[in-house]
Amino acid sequence: MNKKGFTLIELLGVIVIIALLVLISVPIVNNIVNKSKKQIKNSNIITILDAAYAYSLDEEIDLAMPANVGDSITVTLDEVKKSGHLKKNITNAETNEPYDDSCIITITKKSYDKDEADAIAEDANKKFYNDYLFAFGC
Repeated sequence: MNKKGFTLIELLGVIVIIALLVLISVPIVNNIVNKSKKQIKNSNIITILDAAYAYSLDEEIDLAMPANVGDSITVTLDEVKKSGHLKKNITNAETNEPYDDSCIITITKKSYDKDEADAIAEDANKKFYNDYLFAFGC
């Protein structure tokens, strides 16, 4: 007698192999997605800091910029948006929620130090522009 098709054991073997492949690949894909979200979040924060820097170059805030090393001022995300330097709401990619308008950008007068700048480069929430350190906090 010639039977065509798969036996139950063969089908179970295939299902077990597929299950193992899924168990191996899901954490890897999850890790890739989480890294991408963090990179998008960091990119969005840099966009906010760039907009704050452009805002600081405007005449109305330029007069209030700190003159002495160590002095700082703060501006809100709402002020940067109202100035027109940030056209849209920026979303935190990790939470899928827009950043609150009350988030603070602190602008501190600092002497540029390459070692400190290299250390700060690892932190997406801070960025040097000329002799000023811009820090985003929310």
